[in-house]
Amino acid sequence: MNGALVIILAFAYLGLLYGIAYFAEKRSGSTNSWVNNPYAYALSLAVYCTAWTFYGSVGRAADSGIDFITIYLGPIISAPLWWMTLRKVIRISKIHRISSLADFISSRYGKDAWLGALVAFLCFIAVVPYLALQIKAISESFNLLVNFDATEHLQNLEPVRTGLNDNTLYITIFLTIFIILFGTRTIEANKRKEGMVAAIAFESVIKLLTFLFIGIVITYGLFNGFGDLFTQAAASESMRNFFTLNSETGYSDWFFLSLVSSFAIFLLPRQFQVAVIENVDEKHLQKAMWIFPLYLLLINIFVVPIAISGNLLFGEGAVNADSYVLSIPLMNDLNGVATLVFLGGLSAATSMIIVSTIALSTMISNSIVVPFFLWFIKSNESEESNLQQLVLNTRRASIVVILAIAYLYFQILGNNTPLVSIGIVSFIAISQFAPAFFGGIYWKKGTRMGAIMGIITGFVMWFYLLILPELASAGVLPQSINAEGFFGLSWLIPGQSLMIEGLSTHSNAIFISLFVNCVFYGGVSIFGTQKSVEAYQSEMFVDVFKYSKIYENSVIWRGTAYFPDLRSLLIKFLGNKRTTEVLDRYARLNNIDWDTNPNVDSRVITFAERLLSEAIGSASARIMVAKVVQEQDINITEILDILKESQQTLELNRLLKQQSEQLRKTGEDLKDANDRLTKFGELKDEFLYTVTHELRTPLTSIRAMAEIIYDNPELEEEERQRFIKTITTEAERLSRLISNVLDLEKFESGSQQIVLAKNALEEVLKGAVESVQQLMDEREIQFSIHLQENLPELYIDRDRILQVVVNLLSNAIKFCNQQEGVIRLVADMHEDTIRIEVRDNGNGIKQEEANLIFDKFYQVKNQTRKKPEGSGLGLAICKNIIEKHAGQIWVESSEHQGCSFYFTLPISIQQQTQAAEL
Repeated sequence: MNGALVIILAFAYLGLLYGIAYFAEKRSGSTNSWVNNPYAYALSLAVYCTAWTFYGSVGRAADSGIDFITIYLGPIISAPLWWMTLRKVIRISKIHRISSLADFISSRYGKDAWLGALVAFLCFIAVVPYLALQIKAISESFNLLVNFDATEHLQNLEPVRTGLNDNTLYITIFLTIFIILFGTRTIEANKRKEGMVAAIAFESVIKLLTFLFIGIVITYGLFNGFGDLFTQAAASESMRNFFTLNSETGYSDWFFLSLVSSFAIFLLPRQFQVAVIENVDEKHLQKAMWIFPLYLLLINIFVVPIAISGNLLFGEGAVNADSYVLSIPLMNDLNGVATLVFLGGLSAATSMIIVSTIALSTMISNSIVVPFFLWFIKSNESEESNLQQLVLNTRRASIVVILAIAYLYFQILGNNTPLVSIGIVSFIAISQFAPAFFGGIYWKKGTRMGAIMGIITGFVMWFYLLILPELASAGVLPQSINAEGFFGLSWLIPGQSLMIEGLSTHSNAIFISLFVNCVFYGGVSIFGTQKSVEAYQSEMFVDVFKYSKIYENSVIWRGTAYFPDLRSLLIKFLGNKRTTEVLDRYARLNNIDWDTNPNVDSRVITFAERLLSEAIGSASARIMVAKVVQEQDINITEILDILKESQQTLELNRLLKQQSEQLRKTGEDLKDANDRLTKFGELKDEFLYTVTHELRTPLTSIRAMAEIIYDNPELEEEERQRFIKTITTEAERLSRLISNVLDLEKFESGSQQIVLAKNALEEVLKGAVESVQQLMDEREIQFSIHLQENLPELYIDRDRILQVVVNLLSNAIKFCNQQEGVIRLVADMHEDTIRIEVRDNGNGIKQEEANLIFDKFYQVKNQTRKKPEGSGLGLAICKNIIEKHAGQIWVESSEHQGCSFYFTLPISIQQQTQAAEL
């Protein structure tokens, strides 16, 4: 394939990456930033999947079967525990302004600069080979894409790596510039790098889609799916054991590699950077806990099929198995597919290089260079005036040095080493921080010296068992060491001495190194003592959720300091503008006047130290603050007393706040109760007015008609009968009103009982229609009834349901269109209930009033312009009757669109009986 075209595509992709990062940086700080969400956070965690995943996993699977999955099994299994572990690490880091893994460990053990420097240096040693792995993947994939010869199968192909033709060098230089631009913009190392996060999230999508695409092309394009590949693999003598574990070392390999991979998700500098430093919300973990494991499963779906395909197409050993992902499409003249694969691999490699280099440069700057400089710097103003620029330049220089050494490692030692082997060696090295790291957040007795001894001894065993044999094989050390041992002593042969039967080389190194590490960490801590600052930090780390809200008030500084000195110190690192802003804001929030009181208390000192920690790390910040503070010693007992007092203060504040909230709530409840009583009083008055008005009207009419008959005995018989009929009608009206009031009182007091009996609902409905038929005929209302066939008999109180239907029909007659009235009665079954509808074509009811019409006071309250028709008790009684039958009643309407009143009755007798008993 044309090399120039591949180079153009590679740099175009890197340019796109730059554009995404630049766009994200422009939107930095926006509340609707598309980077500040749990999905971008979860995708950024996928920086875990590097060129090792994209190329090396296939190579590992082709050589040894499915045990490649152990590197992904550890994070998947441990992900459900992140809410307890990773959330705790994030909370600690945000409170203490942690900027890196080295800063985290050194801060836990008394903010010890020597420990921080040790962790930073060993991280560099562990990660440089891993960076070289990415460079190796870029170099070999480019060389393969450009120079592939189907007849040679790469047997005699050697990559061009030197001089002006070394394209990998140019990519490394480009990445160096990219990382400097987006990784060292500000001095605050723990400030979120949204440009970097956006680029990493984008690359995670690209490498996943690319790997799935090539997997589909190979599995379903060149073969007939999974079944076809697995059948051919089972028929092959060499691949017969492809899906089985090695009977001697397989189980131990799965356990130990899963263990170190679960550690790596916390301890790899790049993972600590994206998972902890770049986290903006702990709640994002809730989605990352399932999105990230799902990502790992998806990106590994086609690893085994591609490995089998490569072995079937090329034969074992004919082609480097790490290159199967590229070699297979090239072998089949799928150059476009191969180009996409190259870009996916480039994405996987560059994402790791970017994040790891930023994390390492921060550690080297904050934990090695800056503390060393501060220890030996003179205290005059001229030499300290440009410390901010010194820190930034140190980080930029560190980036150049890191990538340069990684490139040299690739050139010297990375030629013949498989990608997976390099990755596993780095994982084992990084796992040496696990005892000090996890012990530091769960065990208060862990000491600084215990952490140092554990880490050193663990790394010594790692170097002896894994690195020395590689250096001897590469010719850096005498090759006789691997054959004869040091000084000719066979028991000092690296990689063979201290071997435990039944363990592979890697599993043996994991077990020995971590065992020795834990023994020294635990033993030295148990028999050692903690300094006061160690004891304080252990309390703050282990019980972070207890003290996170009182951190600034539970400080352990005791001494003398002055505001001008502290301000001058902050200016040297943060600049005059930022220092002025943060100190002025702090003074306003705490009612402090620096001019009248230049003395600063322990809270201000702690605040200043935390600000410096953002820029230069906790250890360096402590060194600088100590220069302007005359600190006094404080013992462990006093520290515990301070923490206890702070905790008691917090608890007291919490109780006071709780009591205040209860008082406020009680006051609101009393006010609401008073408002309700006032409202009910008004409603009662309105109700009594309406009821007495309704009672007075028929009584007045009866009295008037009776007086006429009494005073006029000579009245004609026809006139007398008309008056007597009016008296009878008004008496019936009065009787109904009194009955309604009594009914409603009985329902609401619970004394009203309903009598359930088996009744045909159809007969009840038709009976109600007959009761109002004459009135509908008089008003020429168009009436229709639609009853579903075979309605079941129900256990109901016939008279009460008849009362409900008559009331609803009467209301419909009253409020339907006076010229062309239309009323419809419908009954049908809906699941386990029967629903009855009464619809009219009147003016309807406003939506906001739909729930009020069943209130016995509603009509009285809202009819202000004229006397209401009726007492307004009918619908309230209907609601009580239906609820006594375990049903529901409601209205659906819109203004000028008519009304539909619905009520339901359950078919089940149990529901009816239970409701009737209430």
